[in-house]
Amino acid sequence: MNDETQLSERFLQQQRSLAGFGQFALQSDDLDAILEAACRLVGDALGTDLAKVMSLREDGETLLVRAGVGWAPGVVGHIVVEAEERASEGHALQTGEPVVVDDIAHDHRFTFAPFLLEHGVASLANVAILRSSGRRPYGVLQVDSRTPRHFTEQHVTFLHSYANLIGAAVERLETLAANRCQQKALEHSEQRSRLALDVGRLASWDWDMVGGEVAWSDEHYRMQGYAVGEVEPSYAAWAARVHPDDLAETVAALAEARDNRSDYAHDFRNLLPDGTVRWLSARGRFFYDGEGRAVRMIGMMQDVSKQHVWAETQRTLVAELQHRTRNLLAVVRSIASQTMRPATTLDGFKVLFNERLAALSRVQGLLSHSESEPITIRRLIEMELEALGPIEAVAGRIVVDGPDILLRNAMVQPLALAFHELATNARKYGALTDGAGRLGVEWQRAVQDGTPMLRITWTETGVDRAHEATSPASSGFGRNLIEKALPYQLGGTTDYRLGPDALVCTIVIPLTRRREVYA
Repeated sequence: MNDETQLSERFLQQQRSLAGFGQFALQSDDLDAILEAACRLVGDALGTDLAKVMSLREDGETLLVRAGVGWAPGVVGHIVVEAEERASEGHALQTGEPVVVDDIAHDHRFTFAPFLLEHGVASLANVAILRSSGRRPYGVLQVDSRTPRHFTEQHVTFLHSYANLIGAAVERLETLAANRCQQKALEHSEQRSRLALDVGRLASWDWDMVGGEVAWSDEHYRMQGYAVGEVEPSYAAWAARVHPDDLAETVAALAEARDNRSDYAHDFRNLLPDGTVRWLSARGRFFYDGEGRAVRMIGMMQDVSKQHVWAETQRTLVAELQHRTRNLLAVVRSIASQTMRPATTLDGFKVLFNERLAALSRVQGLLSHSESEPITIRRLIEMELEALGPIEAVAGRIVVDGPDILLRNAMVQPLALAFHELATNARKYGALTDGAGRLGVEWQRAVQDGTPMLRITWTETGVDRAHEATSPASSGFGRNLIEKALPYQLGGTTDYRLGPDALVCTIVIPLTRRREVYA
């Protein structure tokens, strides 16, 4: 076989190797395997046992030996070289021109990486590996020889062929990686969206208004009272669960949002087969084709039944607050009027009025905590006695006795004002004026015509009749409150008797609701 035939056979073999590598590079997902195969094949093709691929690092200024054949351990994956233009590798990168050095020892155009000299490299040829998109180069494909030699134009063309295939493989794999990242990010985004919907207990729907197909999330089924997959999602299945009283208005709101190209936002009730009523808040958006026809609608729905209950409770509480405020103002007005009548001086009015307002304030404080701290008759009586101020001197002359009996809130304010008048009277004019008097407050349950009653007896002994003429107990606000207001407001009876040396006040009122009148 002559030299020409041998060259032809070698060329065909190189072409077959190049074609095989091209097919492998376009199919493999392993960049390291692609680069290693390229180094091995190009080394064989060019008749050298040293070849490598250097990739440009993120800093854009250095190259890493990424793959290679024939090199000692510690080179591939470790050696970094400068990519500046005077370096042989950097020149190929920055100019795009191949670099061929027949004898390093006699070449003064370039600088050479120290590791090449350490490994006995005497000549080399390299080309830049370019991405087809035109982005920055990937790196350099280089073959090295330990003896001086001349790399021909055909050798350089071969290097370019392998470098182009490497560049295409790199870009393909980078695109695949980017797509995987995007897909993974999308999947994560969808997972986060699903998690947000699940955690927030939000239902979602997607309505194809052209094909009529509707997609519901699992929560949408549950929110409408269906088992997941129980029915085929549809407009009819949705409408079947809307409360009949709300359906027309809800459909009208949908049509208005569609026709006005505005977001749909509407609250409505669902009526489930077992009679349960749910308040749902729906938000959605229509999408239109080029001719302006609504072709799709997507949206979300939330169960807001608790919010509606809270809102209704709030309205009730506000109404109750307004009612109680009006009552309280009426009581204050009545106290002012009744206190003013017997007052002979402004200072006298001021003292009595402030004392009665203080009693009213104390009882409001009790009522504000009545949900967590129910009010008993003992607590109410002791509160008004303690409000008299320091009573250590008379503590031994006061007896408070009776079982624990809870009071309804409606009973508390009238009784508190009555006890205030009795206690104030006892301190100023009655049993607690001097050391001779005694005060006893007793109560017990009783039954009257089948109704449980509370019977309270306020007894003062050792009363000084000298004060009777000036005592408000004999007439005025306190006595009117006890003898007229209490029976009227609480539906009970009272008996107020002032004897020669004693005062006995009996109050009998129902423990259960019978008749309560508010000002």
